[in-house]
Amino acid sequence: MYVIVLSLVFVAVLLSAFVVIVFRKPRIRVFEDGVLIKDFLYPAKLFADTIGSVEIVDALPKVVVRTNGCSGLKMWKGFFRVKGDVNNKVVLYVDDHRNGPFVKITTNGTTIYINKKRKEQTISLYDEISTRVKIVKKDSLVRSNAVPATRSALVMTAFVLLILALSILPVMLYGSKSVCFELDADSLNIKGMYSVEIPFAEFDTVCLLDNMPEVGKRRNGFSSLDAAVGLYEVKGERCRLYILNKRNPPYIMIRTRDGLLYINNVDSDETVGLYNLLKQK
Repeated sequence: MYVIVLSLVFVAVLLSAFVVIVFRKPRIRVFEDGVLIKDFLYPAKLFADTIGSVEIVDALPKVVVRTNGCSGLKMWKGFFRVKGDVNNKVVLYVDDHRNGPFVKITTNGTTIYINKKRKEQTISLYDEISTRVKIVKKDSLVRSNAVPATRSALVMTAFVLLILALSILPVMLYGSKSVCFELDADSLNIKGMYSVEIPFAEFDTVCLLDNMPEVGKRRNGFSSLDAAVGLYEVKGERCRLYILNKRNPPYIMIRTRDGLLYINNVDSDETVGLYNLLKQK
């Protein structure tokens, strides 16, 4: 159980760190030969001979859809489709999409909009780009790789797979091992995941089965090659399963006033021993 809790805590910490990294503001460096945008997901190198124009505008064009990007309350970053652009798509690095101004950089690959949190910072960036970078005429553009590179798809896929692995594997490996059966004077206590206490007074029948009926739909539970624990359907009837070893009969069927249970232990002798104790109650 501790392993599962620690794994979930680690997933939460990892998720928080990822969100911080994703929404970290890009660092922009201006050189004579172009503009370098350092960003974890959407890095860009805009060479001087790919830049057709640099201007400052008061507002963004209307964004139609985000195609590959991230957005917060104010920050927009990544690839978007807009109205009014020739290519109908732009790359945004904006700290506040609601308030201008914005630096608009047109290249032979795409259009890029940048702004900073404060207006004076955006104007200062525009002044630096327009004075330091030598802008060439559009008919003189020679490079064709002016579209910012993106590693977001690979990063997001790897991150999702990692989160799934860290979330699911501990449950699959340790979930069934956390289940144990305890009998006291008045009830059967099943501890661990999907714990339940069933008074013996509510028992109707207790049977020992050599074969487990076919298990149908899983409603709320987990299963592995060996185990099945949680809420399932068996022959169309909802029931609880605490099967710790699918391939090692026998199985105990318990029908109570409230429903049906199937249980067995990892070791068949332990299952038979548990059945004998239950029959004595």
